[in-house]
Amino acid sequence: MKQANNNRLYRILEWIMWMMYLNILWIGGWILGLGILGFFPATMATVVTIREWREGDGDLSFTKTFFRAWKKHFIKANVFGYFYLLIGFILYIDYFWLLNLESSFASVLFVLFILLVVLYVVSLLYLFPVYAHFDTGFFQTIRHAIILGFFSPIMTILMGICLAVIAFTWLKIQGLIVVVGVSVPLYFVTSLALTAFHSFKEKQDLLVENESLKKGEKSNA
Repeated sequence: MKQANNNRLYRILEWIMWMMYLNILWIGGWILGLGILGFFPATMATVVTIREWREGDGDLSFTKTFFRAWKKHFIKANVFGYFYLLIGFILYIDYFWLLNLESSFASVLFVLFILLVVLYVVSLLYLFPVYAHFDTGFFQTIRHAIILGFFSPIMTILMGICLAVIAFTWLKIQGLIVVVGVSVPLYFVTSLALTAFHSFKEKQDLLVENESLKKGEKSNA
């Protein structure tokens, strides 16, 4: 029992250590891109590194994996990031426009706006994990992010809960932001996204298997 508790404590401490190190790598990647061009590549590289770690690569080098991903995805991460930043800015402007709108259609437009915001947030949560996992094209990545986000409602809700708890914790203990402010949220988002991916694939495989069985039964009939 004591040995099991010691092992559990060791794993927790090891996880905290890697979270701190990943945060240092993220800061390094952010600085390397001169801030404005480093934010999104550093975030993508962190997601890629977490994915490789979670998928069970025992010989993983965090530093090599991070900077290799930073370099490989530098352009695309910035394209994704600034595209979503632009969409977010447009939604922000639209919000204030709707507040001042005096029209019989205002309530309908506001409902549509809320739906767009939900779509935006859900796809944003899955965006980098989807690209890190599938390495697809621009629009295909966004489409997959939307589909997986809405077809995995439990994981999506858990992401929101985790981020809310983390944000509350950061507000109470602001020093943690410097130490693990980026790595911990990305860890939980990426881990939950990977769970959603595997669950979705299992469902797809089951559907394919059922279709094959039905075809086999028809051919034998």
